[in-house]
Amino acid sequence: MVRLFHVARAYGATEVLSDVTLSIGAETALISGSAGAGKSVLARLLCGLEAPTRGWITVDGVPLAPDASDVLAAHRRRLAVIPQHSQLVSRASAVQNVALALAIQGESAGRAQERAIAALARVGCRAVADRLVETLSVGTRRLVCLARALVREDAGLILADEPGAGLDAAGEDRLGQLLAQEAARGATVIVLSQQPGVAGLDVDRVVFLEQGRVAWDSRREDAAAVS
Repeated sequence: MVRLFHVARAYGATEVLSDVTLSIGAETALISGSAGAGKSVLARLLCGLEAPTRGWITVDGVPLAPDASDVLAAHRRRLAVIPQHSQLVSRASAVQNVALALAIQGESAGRAQERAIAALARVGCRAVADRLVETLSVGTRRLVCLARALVREDAGLILADEPGAGLDAAGEDRLGQLLAQEAARGATVIVLSQQPGVAGLDVDRVVFLEQGRVAWDSRREDAAAVS
């Protein structure tokens, strides 16, 4: 369970997020809004990369405190992230990039390699496993990022920031189906995007941000009841 209590984030005199209160459980939530609405800032807060200016965030009842390194380390072990920008090591191969997500958690080199290849095959990129990331197309790099997130099979929270950026229709559909599989196994899936959804992914809930505030918050059953 991810909870935000009256969260605000300011940079100097500019407040990008203002009084955001949300509770997101084992569901698939789309957090939408136009550019500048605060989605990427919210993603950084949920990753523990920044702290709120006001308010607080808890994950499974544990506050994400910037000065509690052990808490943040434990949080990141159960967190899988598909960042808006690839953040891959360009001079390393695709399989090395995916395996790195396991190696930093103490997985043996051989086992990390094996799981990384399986994750790349799962996203349809087994053929480029040994190619340097810098030689791959933008769309393929996005799929490698997806594989790097999904290789973390124990992740209880999946955070995807504009995950469909750079993907063609087939790639976005594969992305949606894979995120749906993660949700089906019980993970909390949070997608932050300007787009109204991801092909192949049925969201349980849509939260719309506007100028750093929650403008509306609806669940699928609420919409069905209205219709």
